[in-house]
Amino acid sequence: MKRIKKGMFKEGFAAPLNLPRIIKAILPIVLYIIFGVANVIFLTWAMNNLLPSTTYAIWTGIVIASAAIIDQVILKQKMTWNKIIFVTLILAGIVGLRLTD
Repeated sequence: MKRIKKGMFKEGFAAPLNLPRIIKAILPIVLYIIFGVANVIFLTWAMNNLLPSTTYAIWTGIVIASAAIIDQVILKQKMTWNKIIFVTLILAGIVGLRLTD
């Protein structure tokens, strides 16, 4: 019985050594779930205030524009003038949809 307890304490002591590897494996899944649930909650909340078609168009435009900006800022991908112009047009469309509704 003492050996079992010693083994459990030893494992409890050694387990944190593997923690960074476990966190790297689990963290993306946890963040995916958290952001997915938040996405559904906020989209549903937005649909209470706007028409569903307008809300979905705005939501999709925000996702596309933010993905392009994240690609440039965080992932250091090349941003051409064409991309900048079209992302600006998407954002202008979002503002236009919001103003006309």
